[in-house]
Amino acid sequence: MLNKTQIQNQIDYCDLVLGRPVDTQAIAQLARRNPDNLPFRTTHALALFRAGENAQALSELSTPRDPAENPTLLARLATIQALAHTALADPVEAAKTLALLDPALLTQQEAALIRSTRATPEATASLVRRTKTTAAENRLLTAALLAREKNFDAALALVSLDEVIAKPETFIPWLDACAATGRWNDTLAALSRPDNPLPSHTSALLTGIAKKNLGQPLEARAAFDSALAASADDPAKFTSTLAALFQARETELFEKNLATLEGRPDLARAAIKTLLPAIQAQRDSALTLRFYKLTAVALPDLFQQAATQNDLAYLRLLLNQPPPLEPLKQRAAAEPSNLSALATLALAHLQKSDPRRPRRLPGIPPRV
Repeated sequence: MLNKTQIQNQIDYCDLVLGRPVDTQAIAQLARRNPDNLPFRTTHALALFRAGENAQALSELSTPRDPAENPTLLARLATIQALAHTALADPVEAAKTLALLDPALLTQQEAALIRSTRATPEATASLVRRTKTTAAENRLLTAALLAREKNFDAALALVSLDEVIAKPETFIPWLDACAATGRWNDTLAALSRPDNPLPSHTSALLTGIAKKNLGQPLEARAAFDSALAASADDPAKFTSTLAALFQARETELFEKNLATLEGRPDLARAAIKTLLPAIQAQRDSALTLRFYKLTAVALPDLFQQAATQNDLAYLRLLLNQPPPLEPLKQRAAAEPSNLSALATLALAHLQKSDPRRPRRLPGIPPRV
């Protein structure tokens, strides 16, 4: 449980992110009285940044950090460091800090605060100009950040293919930048190199996508077939390849291989993790229902679970294939706080009768 002081510190931090007024003197005193408390010092550093005291903000956060500390707190710290470096006209250090930061750890407001100081053509041009003469490590980090921010041309201008291949974790972002800018011949040249660090099925898959975009359908199909063959012995790789084919709109090849899920429990389990999210992202209820039916044959125990049965019923209702109403009533009555079960039952009632008539679900009294 947080005490009153810790709660106030959280409030002050949020107000600072949003640009609201705070008691800066109280924040500074709290940080001074608790020099080992990183949350208090982080809030003080943000207050210093907001006051334009950027060097002092960096000094407040200069002591080494334990990587085992709260990742969200470390993300806040990195955000403030990047903001201060940017304000001090040191875009290289700011980019290095941000490139190592997981953006998923930031709130929308924190991300917006970063963008407000960086998202201009002038800021990007300054960063590229000052980074392109630095060491490869700096340029690779900066290129990764620029690619994440969708400044693909600027990212590609900073690094060479040799540098990217020497650091394998940067190769996929480099290929993504090539794809985003239509540099398919560069993609093929990179994938054909003997020191290409990617596994064979991934290389074949990306080769197929490049060939398809270059208007070479026969060569693309051959590469996709190679990707499926190279991943056939590994359920996770095979179903991930299927997901990529689905996203690449290789409908015929995808449909042909989707049917293999029916008799393979190992593939079905892997597909639930790798392929189902790709299908659901397209909001295709018919394909989602077909996926469930195929995997249900391979994993009958899983599909006897109430949650899965409810998902299937909801999909059928969306497709105007209504399931029996009684099991839906029983499920909702057995779990009156289960919103998914109640929503499915509500949709079934709506389809069964005049939608203009109000309906009440079991256990939910009408509003007065």
